[in-house]
Amino acid sequence: MAATLREGEPQLRNDCHRLHRWPASICLYCRAIAGTIHRQRHANTVEAPGVDVTGIILISYAGIGQALVNAASHILGEPAAHIECISIHDTPGTVDELPDQITEAINRLDRTQYLILVDLPGSTHFNVTRGFTRQQNTAMLTGLNLPMLLRVLTHQENDLDELLHYGSDGGIQGILSFYQHSHAEEGTGA
Repeated sequence: MAATLREGEPQLRNDCHRLHRWPASICLYCRAIAGTIHRQRHANTVEAPGVDVTGIILISYAGIGQALVNAASHILGEPAAHIECISIHDTPGTVDELPDQITEAINRLDRTQYLILVDLPGSTHFNVTRGFTRQQNTAMLTGLNLPMLLRVLTHQENDLDELLHYGSDGGIQGILSFYQHSHAEEGTGA
């Protein structure tokens, strides 16, 4: 139902990410968390000597990874750092080029440890990427989603074991199910 128009007011308002006076609950929730995370991260903006944040590589179909990075940067209020995205397209040779693309991403990031986030377990790019987890200080998480990425980005300074825990925990907690079963469908005789 359309919002009632008041004289002199725009039809759509966007104060604090709301339209028509209804709060965007997930966005406001994320912004509240992001404020806390932002303060925590900027309390330690200068990396301590010997502390090296994890390089993050996203491998996904058709730009999904870059879209998630853009969304995460928006929610966190700052650009994501130490992250590379590799997009898989249905063109010949894409998978053949993937090992070289991953190696180039690792070289550009120049970190001591890497976490590779893949969108689809069992996909061809998942299988190619698994070979990189045999390298020291390289791990992989699958089932990439925005809560997983947010958790990884906000704990990037942790070691790989902790980062894997935070990432998988965030990804799982970000999946919720809501279902209202209608008793009218059960055939109550009507």
